[in-house]
Amino acid sequence: MHPAVAILLTVLITQSVSWIGKDNIINLTHKIFLQLRHRRTLSQQRALRKEIYENKQQLAKTSSQDEFSKWAKLRRKIDKSLQELERINGVLSSSRSTFGIILKAFLFLFTTAFPFIVTSYYGKTPIFYLPPGGWFGPLGWILSLPRAPAGSVSSSAWSTICVRVILIIIESFKNLIPTKVQPESTYEQPSTQNGAGRESSSPAPTKSAAGEGIGKEATGAFGSGSDPKKEGGTARRRATQTPQAQEL
Repeated sequence: MHPAVAILLTVLITQSVSWIGKDNIINLTHKIFLQLRHRRTLSQQRALRKEIYENKQQLAKTSSQDEFSKWAKLRRKIDKSLQELERINGVLSSSRSTFGIILKAFLFLFTTAFPFIVTSYYGKTPIFYLPPGGWFGPLGWILSLPRAPAGSVSSSAWSTICVRVILIIIESFKNLIPTKVQPESTYEQPSTQNGAGRESSSPAPTKSAAGEGIGKEATGAFGSGSDPKKEGGTARRRATQTPQAQEL
């Protein structure tokens, strides 16, 4: 295989792992692992769940007072099945944690160490030769770093170019996928703010209307055609009269 193709496939696989996500890969491969390694345990788990569901249905229809013996028997059977189900769930959970640790370590080595090994193996091998004549100037020397012959493209430079191109393609592919548009929020403002808004939106009373209201209040307080000063003097004279004069 040509070194350029080998490096391209390596970069493509590692970037695909990063794009899919390690957690998604672990979940998918763990389901396959369970079907191959713990098929009998999974069948027992499904059978126990079905049995517990049916027994609970019967227990709900059985009276604990009229049919106590039957009710107690179903209760003991359900408890025993629940204990067995907890044991099976513990086995599957332990298997998942161990499988996840091993697969994460493998993916880390595969996406980190493997590309480095491949590029180091082809470190001195020229991937491509640039056209002669010094068209690229100092760029030709940079592309040959670190150990490729002058005037060629090294494995490290080719790996970097492949990574950048694949990332651009992935981003373009993501932009082509339509995203779900979230509906606008229909949250209404609190009633106090609505009340304030209604009050602020109502027109302010005019000066003439305000003056008429004040005049009506003053007329109602002192009576039509009465003098406020005279009313005040009469009230003071009545207050200064002695009790005997008031009785007369």
